[in-house]
Amino acid sequence: MALSATGRGSAVSRIRVIGPVGLDRFAENVADTLRRLGHVVTQLGPARAQGRGRLADRAAGLARQAVPRLDEHAQNRIVRAAIEADCEIVINVDSYLMPSAMTWLKNGGAPVAFWFPRCRVEPRRAAVHAARSLRRDLL
Repeated sequence: MALSATGRGSAVSRIRVIGPVGLDRFAENVADTLRRLGHVVTQLGPARAQGRGRLADRAAGLARQAVPRLDEHAQNRIVRAAIEADCEIVINVDSYLMPSAMTWLKNGGAPVAFWFPRCRVEPRRAAVHAARSLRRDLL
């Protein structure tokens, strides 16, 4: 049973959140909400380091495309931190987390949940679907 915002309940979970942090980022909001519910939350940061500058980020992106093991190696820090912290669950909101990192987390005993907000492209796709449905209904 999880602890509610009113303080009812008996269990407090140790939760780790993977995703970019910063003002009003999704991972930050998830972690803040879980803390308000009384859980112990640690943010593990993004699956990919960013913010070194546009040129450096592009060069790193090209290197990761050429050698996917670079991402796997870089994500070892996330896996180690989650396993060493003896967390009860890991919530990933970062689409760049490698499948191998997820496997390592699961093998380390931490259940992994993926939680992604709707993509910004989704409204267009929904509009196309609605237009097709309307056309089909009118014909």
